Amino acid sequence: MKDNHEDKIARIIQYLNFLEKEILDRLDGIEKHLGIKRERQITSPEPPAKVGIEEKVELPPSPALAKATFVEPVSIPSMVSPPPTVCVPMDIGTGRQPREEPAEQPRQQKEILDIESRIGTKYFNWIGVIVLILGIAFFLKYAIDNQWVGETGRVIIGIIIGLGLIVGGHYSAGKKYKIPAWGLMAGGLAILYLSIYAGFGYYHLIPQALAFAFMILVTITGITLSVRYDAKSLAVLALIGGFLTPVLMSTGKDNQIALFSYIVLLDIGILITAYFKKWRLLDYLAFVLTVIMFFGWYGRHYTEAKLFGTIFFLSVFFIIFAFLSFFHNIIHRKKTGFGDLVMLLGTPSWYFGTSYGLLHHNYVPYMGLYALLMVGIYLSLARLAQTRNKEDRYLILVLLGIALTFLTLTVPIQLEHKWITIAWAVEASILVWLSFQTRSLATRIGGLLIVGLLLIRLMFIESANIDYGNFVVILNERFLTFIISLNSIFSITYLYFKHKDSLHPDEQRVLPVVLTILTILIGFWIINMETMSYYNYSEWGRSVESDRREGLMQRTLSIGLTLYAFILVVIGIRGKISLIRWSSFILFAATIIKVLLYDLAELEPVYRITSFIVLGVILIAVSFLYQKFIKRIR
Repeated sequence: MKDNHEDKIARIIQYLNFLEKEILDRLDGIEKHLGIKRERQITSPEPPAKVGIEEKVELPPSPALAKATFVEPVSIPSMVSPPPTVCVPMDIGTGRQPREEPAEQPRQQKEILDIESRIGTKYFNWIGVIVLILGIAFFLKYAIDNQWVGETGRVIIGIIIGLGLIVGGHYSAGKKYKIPAWGLMAGGLAILYLSIYAGFGYYHLIPQALAFAFMILVTITGITLSVRYDAKSLAVLALIGGFLTPVLMSTGKDNQIALFSYIVLLDIGILITAYFKKWRLLDYLAFVLTVIMFFGWYGRHYTEAKLFGTIFFLSVFFIIFAFLSFFHNIIHRKKTGFGDLVMLLGTPSWYFGTSYGLLHHNYVPYMGLYALLMVGIYLSLARLAQTRNKEDRYLILVLLGIALTFLTLTVPIQLEHKWITIAWAVEASILVWLSFQTRSLATRIGGLLIVGLLLIRLMFIESANIDYGNFVVILNERFLTFIISLNSIFSITYLYFKHKDSLHPDEQRVLPVVLTILTILIGFWIINMETMSYYNYSEWGRSVESDRREGLMQRTLSIGLTLYAFILVVIGIRGKISLIRWSSFILFAATIIKVLLYDLAELEPVYRITSFIVLGVILIAVSFLYQKFIKRIR
């Protein structure tokens, strides 16, 4: 018996030695393939480690193992640790791994099933609803052509069918057929809208007030059902139908109070819907349709006698959409994104721009206060956002940025300056600043697009804004507009250099250089415009003889450009920006060429002397600056 046990132990050890050799051979092959050289160390076999009863060791498939004899586990005396149970993951007879069925469907097959499901549940449903509506319309037309149904009967049949579809959709939704139910309810709403309109507009069976009330009821029903069954498509259909109602019910006569009161109710309904659902599309749609309806009425019916009523309703619209623009961020704790800027910036732009256009002719002295009122409103909204959702830093910064924009506009508006250009300048710098605070490339792109529009406006509109009657240097609209725009682009340039490491590679390579050159060119343009306008259009400049005026203008221009180049040197040294320093060198060179080629030949001695002295003194000052700060800029 003892010999039998010893024989079994010897066979097990022999089998383990075989496994060790097999594994080492495979490791040698892998190392040879990878180019790793290692000396094999042969060690005497040690007793196998103690393992749990259920632990399994899976061996890689090998043809050699197919020929090996599988040894069943045997009982070993307690003095020897039991060997592990060896399970070879293959068919011992064939040397092949058993085939396993896939645990889940391949990804491609799953995508095909998703598409198929979407087509079958959604697309077929909507197509079916449209076909059903057309079929009912064809039936009614056939009945009308054959004089089966009179005018009243047509309207009643349409209302019955519409109500029937809504009830059927409600019943289907209760049976957990939501998507087909949405289609039925949407078709019912559409048929009800058409039937009521036909009863009022074509057949004159329903009075205007009653038809209007019915359509309001249909709209409320649609929005309520959409919230009840979480069907955004129903809400969109109800909203569009609601805004079409006054258009369909119109008799061509103006009824401002009724129209705008109805739109206010619709917008309040959207505000209430926003409390329950995160349907941003609904908010955008309501805003766009409200603006369209307002300007549609304004173009046909507005008169100055309706000013205060119009301002009142505009203010109500503004309050609704000002809250709606960040309602989701406050109620649902949703993070503000770039898309939210549409409402956040569009609402005050529409309201203030329209109100300003209506009021500024007769109420110019109060328009600055109007801008201050907007500052107070948006500071309050920023405070509300900070209190309710302080984690949404982007929203708070945007609201503060809007308040800062209106604060910046207050002075130029009060003084009747070109506030549109200034608004763009301030808004561009605020958006770029926000983009670096929130690391939003999309916001930064938006700010740069506004910079492009700003440059177009500066060059083609503001440059021609001259008071030909009595020009006052510096204290004029154009200078203020250009200076604020210059500061805006300079601040954007500074932000780009400050946050250079966080920029996209393309931005880092191009935009700091482009923005720097733009800033320098705008400053150069301002000096030229102000100098030439002063001598050509100011009361004093026009009183000077032509030759003397030309000499004074050229001397002033040379001195101004020299001083400007000196300022650029100082900025370039302090900011350690070589591009600005090199730009100042180019400007110095251009000024020197002008002094030598034009001033020396054309100007009278006194003007020539002044140009040379000022240029020489400043060039010497620049050399001293470089001597003093050479270590700093290296």
